[in-house]
Amino acid sequence: MTVDKEDEYKIEKSFKKNKMAGIETYHKKRKESMMSFMYDDRFAIVVSSKQLDRDTVWKAIELLNLENLN
Repeated sequence: MTVDKEDEYKIEKSFKKNKMAGIETYHKKRKESMMSFMYDDRFAIVVSSKQLDRDTVWKAIELLNLENLN
């Protein structure tokens, strides 16, 4: 499933990164993010944040040791 939408209020987009595939939603004015993804086609993960920009949230996700789930 591919989702790619952007307007003045939010961004919604599909992503595939490393072993992650999912959907990212970012509300621009509120600086709220939600990333819902499958890791390694096995684990469902949801990350949500408030008052953080998208880059900061992605950096935090990259710091997680998701490979330890296996």
